[in-house]
Amino acid sequence: SYTEDGIFTDANLTESYVTMNYTKPRNGWSRSSLRFVCDESMENFNWASAWSINTGGLAPDQLGGLDIWSDYYANIKNCNIFFSNMDKVETIDEPRRSWLIGEATFFRAYYYMELVNNYGGVPLITRLFELDDPEMMIKRNTYEDCVDFIVSEFQKASELLPEKFAGENFGRVTKGAALAMKSRMLLYAASPLANGNTEMADLTDDKGNSLISQEYDESK
Repeated sequence: SYTEDGIFTDANLTESYVTMNYTKPRNGWSRSSLRFVCDESMENFNWASAWSINTGGLAPDQLGGLDIWSDYYANIKNCNIFFSNMDKVETIDEPRRSWLIGEATFFRAYYYMELVNNYGGVPLITRLFELDDPEMMIKRNTYEDCVDFIVSEFQKASELLPEKFAGENFGRVTKGAALAMKSRMLLYAASPLANGNTEMADLTDDKGNSLISQEYDESK
């Protein structure tokens, strides 16, 4: 087993820790593929997530494989562990240090983007908590707050990542990938679903503040 200090004082282990993020984004439902919820193929097993959709059993508290909340917040926590060890990460030689920070920044923004696309505004957590931390119960941020954070993080990642990788690092996220994800988030934020959606007027925080913009902003 490895300790936190052991990982982040070793450049190769630190790289492995960040590289782990490439295995985390969801793509379908593991063996139960997305093709099972259309007429392309049929799912034979009633325990698979596709079955609940095809039989009309999907509900807010029964999302099956579509529920990414716990997994993606666990991934965000792991990214925050990386950022909490920046004093050790800073000892890694360039350009490796910059692109590792860029990758961790990219993936945390990606996880938040997927959470926002699924749930609207979500709590933005950028640090670690102790079990008795009185600030642990963070309230949900507005959709606009989340978009601003995600866009700024993708921009930051683009400034740290190289334009391309070669050799054994080919396929890692690049400057272009970060800017593409930034563009995607801005495109979604400009959609009528999130930009002046009065049908979501009832989605408010405990003070009655709207979590989705009620006024259309043409500049988006």
